[in-house]
Amino acid sequence: MLTLTLVIPVFNEERHIKACLDSIKNQTVMPTEVIVVDNNCTDQTIDIVKTYPFVRVVKETRQGRGWARTAGFDAANCQIIGRIDADSRLDRDWVETVIKTFQSQPEVFGQTGLGRTLVVRLFKIYNTFWSQAYYWYVHSSFRLITMWGANMAIRREAWLQVRPYVCNDDRIVHEDQDLSLLMAVRGMIIIENRKMFITTEG
Repeated sequence: MLTLTLVIPVFNEERHIKACLDSIKNQTVMPTEVIVVDNNCTDQTIDIVKTYPFVRVVKETRQGRGWARTAGFDAANCQIIGRIDADSRLDRDWVETVIKTFQSQPEVFGQTGLGRTLVVRLFKIYNTFWSQAYYWYVHSSFRLITMWGANMAIRREAWLQVRPYVCNDDRIVHEDQDLSLLMAVRGMIIIENRKMFITTEG
């Protein structure tokens, strides 16, 4: 079976990180490695993270999601690198789904999935409308499938190929779109996996 590292960049995420890590702990197949990237947290985020023995903390002092993502991906040791946000709560079969998809489709180098997002806060109603709308907009703009940083995974070999060219400055480009485009111009296939679900407050 393929091995999988899950990378979670964090900056003051004490409200969300426990639910995120609990969703990882309850996976049908555990990731081989979980890396939380501390991007200068000043709250209790890292104290909470350290109560989970399966998590390794990596420090990145350069501020920004791009820098934090890159630090986590560089530290990853597995064949697959998954990437989620601190408020991503994985469906129980997320890791299993990602691994099985890569194993059954060797031509695929990246995959991304939908998120159930909060649409009516008062009644805690979630649906996939906003994540689907995001994909419709971005995919039509770029004319190709791009990954969403809150719910994505790539092969490590893809990361090693594009690593010298990634942009870490969030003011210039979203790091997930940048990575997707760098992979696409090298002919690496990215798919939207309709079985790869998260729930998020975002």
